[in-house]
Amino acid sequence: MNGLIIDGMEIFAKSRPRPESDEDRRRLLLDSHTMEALRALDSTLEHAEQYDGFGGNPIAAPELQKATFMAALLHDLGKVEPKFQLRIHRALYKDSVDIQALSRRLYGGERSWGLRHEELSFMYNRMIRLAVRGSEGSQLLSQSAVPILLHHYNYEYGAVDQSSVWNLIRARASEEKVRSAAEFLRNHADELLGGLSRVAEAFAKESRNEGIREA
Repeated sequence: MNGLIIDGMEIFAKSRPRPESDEDRRRLLLDSHTMEALRALDSTLEHAEQYDGFGGNPIAAPELQKATFMAALLHDLGKVEPKFQLRIHRALYKDSVDIQALSRRLYGGERSWGLRHEELSFMYNRMIRLAVRGSEGSQLLSQSAVPILLHHYNYEYGAVDQSSVWNLIRARASEEKVRSAAEFLRNHADELLGGLSRVAEAFAKESRNEGIREA
């Protein structure tokens, strides 16, 4: 992976374990973490197919496997959130990075959007779906939205429906913050979605699952 970079800033998915080398640091980047998640999904499906009765399991359906792939691909996109990224850059680079300057350049000076990363990933999933509505990808995005939202076992959402999630997001963050988060995706769609598309293309070349390769 070459790293997912926006305006000169690397986008991280994790800050631990603390990197001891450049290779270690690269493993913490969002594109590397996403590739690891996709490989884990591929391995899980490969092993599941060895069990009797797998053919009758809903996860065996190619369309559901494609949706699961989409969920894994987008599950941590919300980690572009400023508080998350600025905290990691401060921890990893300490005095070598001007955090205030980074915040101004990339986020217009904002330090937080007030949303958890899985809520933001859900919101971005919905935005992307609107952009591609009517396509096959639109259906996969709809099917993957709730798994993205719940990938950290957020029991507070209870019986999830689209309207209740949006109400929760509005209650957690101001309209201005939500607008800033949406604007960030619009302004950096080429870098963000282009980077994840490269991850998907690289993964498709090594995946052992036909349904996922088709996605």
